[in-house]
Amino acid sequence: MTVDALSDEVRAALGHVGALDAADPGRGARLRLANGQTATLLPVAASGYEINLDVPTGSGVVVIVADRISANKRRAYNERGWSWLDRRGHIRFHSGDVWIDADIPPAPRLPADFRVLEPFAGDTAIGVALMALRSYPNPLPGIRATAREVGVAASTAHEATHRLVDVGLLTRDLRAVVPGLFHALADQWHPPVAGLAERPTNPIAGTVLTGSAAAAALGAPVVIADDHPLALLTGDGRTVRNALRDWGTTPPTNAPATITLAPTPYAATPSETTHDGYPVADTIVVALDLAADRGRGREILDSWDVPDRVW
Repeated sequence: MTVDALSDEVRAALGHVGALDAADPGRGARLRLANGQTATLLPVAASGYEINLDVPTGSGVVVIVADRISANKRRAYNERGWSWLDRRGHIRFHSGDVWIDADIPPAPRLPADFRVLEPFAGDTAIGVALMALRSYPNPLPGIRATAREVGVAASTAHEATHRLVDVGLLTRDLRAVVPGLFHALADQWHPPVAGLAERPTNPIAGTVLTGSAAAAALGAPVVIADDHPLALLTGDGRTVRNALRDWGTTPPTNAPATITLAPTPYAATPSETTHDGYPVADTIVVALDLAADRGRGREILDSWDVPDRVW
Protein backbone atom coordinates (compact mmCIF):
# COMPACT_ATOMS: atom_id res chain seq x y z
CA MET A 1 0.00 0.00 0.00
CA THR A 2 1.36 3.43 -0.86
CA VAL A 3 1.93 6.22 1.63
CA ASP A 4 -0.84 8.19 -0.07
CA ALA A 5 -3.27 5.33 0.42
CA LEU A 6 -2.25 4.96 4.08
CA SER A 7 -2.72 8.67 4.70
CA ASP A 8 -6.18 8.54 3.15
CA GLU A 9 -7.00 5.57 5.38
CA VAL A 10 -5.95 7.24 8.61
CA ARG A 11 -7.56 10.48 7.41
CA ALA A 12 -10.88 8.68 7.13
CA ALA A 13 -10.47 7.12 10.58
CA LEU A 14 -9.56 10.42 12.24
CA GLY A 15 -12.35 12.19 10.39
CA HIS A 16 -14.89 9.69 11.67
CA VAL A 17 -14.11 10.60 15.29
CA GLY A 18 -13.98 14.33 14.56
CA ALA A 19 -10.24 14.72 15.03
CA LEU A 20 -9.46 15.82 11.49
CA ASP A 21 -9.92 19.28 10.07
CA ALA A 22 -12.60 18.58 7.48
CA ALA A 23 -11.78 21.84 5.71
CA ASP A 24 -8.46 20.41 4.58
CA PRO A 25 -9.05 19.43 0.94
CA GLY A 26 -5.58 18.00 0.39
CA ARG A 27 -4.82 14.39 -0.37
CA GLY A 28 -1.68 12.34 -0.23
CA ALA A 29 0.73 12.28 2.68
CA ARG A 30 -0.35 15.53 4.38
CA LEU A 31 -2.72 15.65 7.34
CA ARG A 32 -4.12 18.52 9.39
CA LEU A 33 -5.48 17.69 12.83
CA ALA A 34 -8.28 19.62 14.50
CA ASN A 35 -5.89 21.11 17.07
CA GLY A 36 -4.04 22.93 14.31
CA GLN A 37 -1.09 20.57 14.01
CA THR A 38 -0.04 19.35 10.60
CA ALA A 39 1.71 16.11 9.84
CA THR A 40 3.69 14.33 7.15
CA LEU A 41 3.45 10.57 6.77
CA LEU A 42 6.63 8.63 6.06
CA PRO A 43 6.82 4.83 5.66
CA VAL A 44 8.74 2.92 8.32
CA ALA A 45 7.76 -0.69 7.64
CA ALA A 46 5.49 -2.80 5.51
CA SER A 47 2.88 -2.76 8.27
CA GLY A 48 3.07 0.86 9.37
CA TYR A 49 4.19 4.40 8.80
CA GLU A 50 5.43 7.34 10.84
CA ILE A 51 3.67 10.65 11.29
CA ASN A 52 6.20 13.44 11.76
CA LEU A 53 4.38 16.42 13.22
CA ASP A 54 5.42 19.86 12.07
CA VAL A 55 5.69 21.28 15.57
CA PRO A 56 8.74 22.82 17.29
CA THR A 57 9.54 19.65 19.19
CA GLY A 58 9.86 17.69 15.96
CA SER A 59 8.06 14.79 17.62
CA GLY A 60 6.95 11.78 15.64
CA VAL A 61 4.23 9.20 16.04
CA VAL A 62 4.62 5.64 14.83
CA VAL A 63 1.32 4.27 13.53
CA ILE A 64 0.81 0.56 12.88
CA VAL A 65 -1.92 -0.31 10.39
CA ALA A 66 -3.13 -3.89 9.94
CA ASP A 67 -6.22 -5.91 9.08
CA ARG A 68 -6.03 -7.45 12.55
CA ILE A 69 -4.05 -6.36 15.63
CA SER A 70 -4.17 -8.90 18.45
CA ALA A 71 -4.66 -7.95 22.10
CA ASN A 72 -1.02 -8.76 22.86
CA LYS A 73 0.22 -6.52 20.07
CA ARG A 74 -2.12 -3.72 21.13
CA ARG A 75 -0.66 -3.83 24.63
CA ALA A 76 2.86 -3.85 23.22
CA TYR A 77 2.18 -0.89 20.94
CA ASN A 78 0.49 1.02 23.77
CA GLU A 79 3.48 0.35 26.02
CA ARG A 80 5.76 1.96 23.44
CA GLY A 81 3.48 4.91 22.89
CA TRP A 82 2.73 3.87 19.31
CA SER A 83 -0.56 4.57 17.62
CA TRP A 84 -2.41 1.89 15.67
CA LEU A 85 -5.33 1.31 13.36
CA ASP A 86 -7.05 -2.06 13.36
CA ARG A 87 -9.05 -2.28 10.16
CA ARG A 88 -11.64 -4.42 11.93
CA GLY A 89 -12.86 -1.14 13.46
CA HIS A 90 -10.67 0.59 16.07
CA ILE A 91 -8.12 3.41 16.12
CA ARG A 92 -5.80 4.47 18.92
CA PHE A 93 -3.96 7.71 18.17
CA HIS A 94 -1.97 10.00 20.45
CA SER A 95 -0.04 13.10 19.53
CA GLY A 96 0.38 16.20 21.66
CA ASP A 97 -3.03 17.07 23.05
CA VAL A 98 -4.81 14.76 20.61
CA TRP A 99 -5.93 11.53 22.31
CA ILE A 100 -8.13 9.10 20.40
CA ASP A 101 -9.19 5.61 21.42
CA ALA A 102 -12.40 4.86 19.60
CA ASP A 103 -14.34 2.40 17.51
CA ILE A 104 -14.70 3.27 13.83
CA PRO A 105 -16.51 1.59 10.95
CA PRO A 106 -14.60 -1.53 9.91
CA ALA A 107 -12.85 -1.50 6.57
CA PRO A 108 -14.60 -3.47 3.83
CA ARG A 109 -13.36 -7.04 3.72
CA LEU A 110 -11.76 -8.01 0.45
CA PRO A 111 -12.57 -11.33 -1.21
CA ALA A 112 -10.07 -14.00 -0.18
CA ASP A 113 -8.45 -14.01 -3.62
CA PHE A 114 -7.68 -10.29 -3.30
CA ARG A 115 -6.64 -10.20 0.35
CA VAL A 116 -3.01 -9.52 1.20
CA LEU A 117 -1.75 -12.37 3.36
CA GLU A 118 -0.60 -11.35 6.84
CA PRO A 119 1.52 -14.26 8.04
CA PHE A 120 1.60 -13.05 11.66
CA ALA A 121 -2.11 -12.26 11.96
CA GLY A 122 -2.28 -14.59 14.98
CA ASP A 123 0.21 -15.07 17.79
CA THR A 124 0.47 -18.78 16.96
CA ALA A 125 2.49 -17.85 13.88
CA ILE A 126 5.13 -16.28 16.12
CA GLY A 127 5.57 -19.59 17.92
CA VAL A 128 5.68 -21.53 14.66
CA ALA A 129 8.22 -19.12 13.16
CA LEU A 130 10.35 -19.30 16.28
CA MET A 131 10.29 -23.08 16.23
CA ALA A 132 11.22 -23.12 12.53
CA LEU A 133 14.21 -20.86 13.21
CA ARG A 134 15.30 -23.07 16.09
CA SER A 135 14.98 -26.13 13.86
CA TYR A 136 17.00 -24.63 10.99
CA PRO A 137 18.55 -26.02 8.82
CA ASN A 138 16.20 -28.93 9.51
CA PRO A 139 12.47 -28.58 8.77
CA LEU A 140 9.72 -28.39 11.34
CA PRO A 141 8.99 -31.87 12.70
CA GLY A 142 5.41 -31.85 11.39
CA ILE A 143 2.18 -30.06 12.16
CA ARG A 144 1.11 -32.17 15.16
CA ALA A 145 4.56 -32.08 16.77
CA THR A 146 4.79 -28.34 16.14
CA ALA A 147 1.35 -27.83 17.68
CA ARG A 148 2.38 -29.74 20.82
CA GLU A 149 5.58 -27.71 21.22
CA VAL A 150 3.88 -24.36 20.65
CA GLY A 151 0.91 -25.35 22.81
CA VAL A 152 -1.96 -24.93 20.36
CA ALA A 153 -4.43 -27.13 18.50
CA ALA A 154 -3.15 -28.88 15.39
CA SER A 155 -5.67 -27.01 13.23
CA THR A 156 -4.38 -23.67 14.53
CA ALA A 157 -0.78 -24.66 13.90
CA HIS A 158 -1.70 -25.88 10.41
CA GLU A 159 -3.28 -22.53 9.48
CA ALA A 160 -0.37 -20.48 10.85
CA THR A 161 2.25 -22.71 9.23
CA HIS A 162 0.69 -22.56 5.81
CA ARG A 163 0.34 -18.77 5.93
CA LEU A 164 4.11 -18.66 6.41
CA VAL A 165 4.52 -21.05 3.48
CA ASP A 166 2.19 -19.00 1.28
CA VAL A 167 4.23 -15.81 1.76
CA GLY A 168 7.54 -17.59 1.22
CA LEU A 169 8.88 -17.49 4.79
CA LEU A 170 8.79 -21.30 5.04
CA THR A 171 9.62 -23.70 2.23
CA ARG A 172 7.11 -26.31 1.12
CA ASP A 173 8.90 -28.89 3.27
CA LEU A 174 8.58 -26.48 6.25
CA ARG A 175 12.16 -25.18 6.48
CA ALA A 176 12.83 -21.64 7.61
CA VAL A 177 13.77 -19.26 4.79
CA VAL A 178 16.66 -17.29 6.28
CA PRO A 179 17.36 -14.54 6.97
CA GLY A 180 13.92 -13.49 5.72
CA LEU A 181 11.94 -15.33 8.40
CA PHE A 182 14.12 -13.97 11.20
CA HIS A 183 13.78 -10.35 10.06
CA ALA A 184 10.03 -10.74 9.47
CA LEU A 185 9.66 -12.14 12.98
CA ALA A 186 11.86 -9.38 14.42
CA ASP A 187 9.46 -6.81 12.96
CA GLN A 188 6.66 -8.48 14.96
CA TRP A 189 8.64 -8.93 18.18
CA HIS A 190 7.14 -6.26 20.44
CA PRO A 191 6.29 -8.04 23.72
CA PRO A 192 5.09 -5.86 26.63
CA VAL A 193 7.75 -5.01 29.21
CA ALA A 194 7.19 -4.10 32.88
CA GLY A 195 9.79 -2.54 35.16
CA LEU A 196 10.50 -3.94 38.63
CA ALA A 197 11.30 -1.43 41.36
CA GLU A 198 13.81 -3.81 42.96
CA ARG A 199 16.20 -6.36 41.53
CA PRO A 200 14.99 -9.82 42.64
CA THR A 201 17.35 -11.39 45.14
CA ASN A 202 16.56 -14.91 43.95
CA PRO A 203 15.72 -16.31 40.50
CA ILE A 204 12.01 -16.12 39.70
CA ALA A 205 10.58 -19.51 38.80
CA GLY A 206 9.19 -19.68 35.29
CA THR A 207 11.45 -17.00 33.83
CA VAL A 208 14.47 -17.05 31.55
CA LEU A 209 17.21 -14.46 31.18
CA THR A 210 17.30 -12.25 28.09
CA GLY A 211 18.95 -8.95 27.24
CA SER A 212 22.65 -8.10 27.18
CA ALA A 213 23.60 -10.49 29.99
CA ALA A 214 22.00 -13.41 28.16
CA ALA A 215 23.67 -12.38 24.90
CA ALA A 216 27.06 -12.28 26.62
CA ALA A 217 26.45 -15.67 28.24
CA LEU A 218 25.70 -17.12 24.81
CA GLY A 219 28.89 -15.74 23.33
CA ALA A 220 27.71 -12.54 21.66
CA PRO A 221 30.32 -9.75 21.37
CA VAL A 222 28.80 -7.55 24.07
CA VAL A 223 30.29 -6.16 27.28
CA ILE A 224 28.04 -5.76 30.32
CA ALA A 225 28.54 -3.74 33.48
CA ASP A 226 28.48 -5.32 36.92
CA ASP A 227 25.22 -3.52 37.71
CA HIS A 228 23.55 -4.30 34.39
CA PRO A 229 19.73 -4.41 34.51
CA LEU A 230 18.22 -7.85 34.89
CA ALA A 231 16.02 -8.68 31.89
CA LEU A 232 13.60 -11.57 32.39
CA LEU A 233 11.12 -13.25 30.06
CA THR A 234 8.17 -15.46 30.91
CA GLY A 235 5.32 -17.03 29.01
CA ASP A 236 2.93 -16.85 31.97
CA GLY A 237 0.97 -13.72 32.88
CA ARG A 238 0.65 -14.92 36.49
CA THR A 239 4.42 -14.88 36.83
CA VAL A 240 4.45 -11.25 35.71
CA ARG A 241 1.74 -10.30 38.20
CA ASN A 242 3.51 -12.10 41.04
CA ALA A 243 6.82 -10.42 40.21
CA LEU A 244 5.19 -6.98 40.20
CA ARG A 245 3.53 -7.76 43.54
CA ASP A 246 6.75 -9.02 45.14
CA TRP A 247 9.24 -6.48 43.77
CA GLY A 248 7.17 -3.41 43.00
CA THR A 249 6.66 -1.53 39.76
CA THR A 250 8.54 1.28 38.04
CA PRO A 251 8.83 2.48 34.44
CA PRO A 252 10.99 0.06 32.41
CA THR A 253 13.49 2.76 31.45
CA ASN A 254 16.44 2.62 33.90
CA ALA A 255 14.66 0.01 36.06
CA PRO A 256 17.01 -2.35 37.96
CA ALA A 257 15.07 -5.26 36.45
CA THR A 258 12.40 -5.83 33.84
CA ILE A 259 10.04 -8.67 33.14
CA THR A 260 8.58 -9.32 29.68
CA LEU A 261 5.54 -11.39 28.76
CA ALA A 262 6.47 -13.44 25.71
CA PRO A 263 4.04 -13.37 22.78
CA THR A 264 4.05 -17.18 22.92
CA PRO A 265 4.89 -19.36 25.95
CA TYR A 266 7.19 -21.35 23.67
CA ALA A 267 9.56 -18.36 23.59
CA ALA A 268 10.34 -18.85 27.28
CA THR A 269 11.78 -22.33 26.72
CA PRO A 270 15.25 -22.24 28.35
CA SER A 271 18.52 -23.08 26.66
CA GLU A 272 21.19 -25.22 28.32
CA THR A 273 23.15 -22.11 29.37
CA THR A 274 22.75 -20.48 32.79
CA HIS A 275 23.88 -17.11 34.16
CA ASP A 276 23.57 -15.80 37.74
CA GLY A 277 21.38 -18.75 38.60
CA TYR A 278 18.94 -18.10 35.75
CA PRO A 279 18.39 -20.30 32.73
CA VAL A 280 19.25 -18.26 29.64
CA ALA A 281 16.71 -17.86 26.86
CA ASP A 282 17.29 -19.54 23.52
CA THR A 283 19.77 -17.90 21.13
CA ILE A 284 17.01 -16.98 18.67
CA VAL A 285 14.96 -15.21 21.36
CA VAL A 286 17.98 -13.26 22.59
CA ALA A 287 18.80 -12.32 18.99
CA LEU A 288 15.23 -11.06 18.50
CA ASP A 289 15.63 -8.84 21.56
CA LEU A 290 18.85 -7.45 20.13
CA ALA A 291 17.21 -6.86 16.76
CA ALA A 292 14.72 -4.50 18.43
CA ASP A 293 17.63 -2.06 18.85
CA ARG A 294 18.23 -1.02 15.26
CA GLY A 295 21.49 0.63 16.24
CA ARG A 296 23.76 -1.13 18.69
CA GLY A 297 21.67 -4.32 18.75
CA ARG A 298 21.94 -4.83 15.01
CA GLU A 299 25.71 -4.18 15.18
CA ILE A 300 26.05 -6.94 17.78
CA LEU A 301 24.03 -9.32 15.62
CA ASP A 302 26.21 -8.58 12.61
CA SER A 303 29.30 -9.57 14.61
CA TRP A 304 27.76 -12.54 16.44
CA ASP A 305 28.76 -15.70 14.62
CA VAL A 306 26.88 -18.81 15.70
CA PRO A 307 26.41 -22.18 13.97
CA ASP A 308 23.61 -22.14 11.39
CA ARG A 309 23.07 -18.42 11.91
CA VAL A 310 19.59 -17.33 10.82
CA TRP A 311 20.03 -13.52 10.75
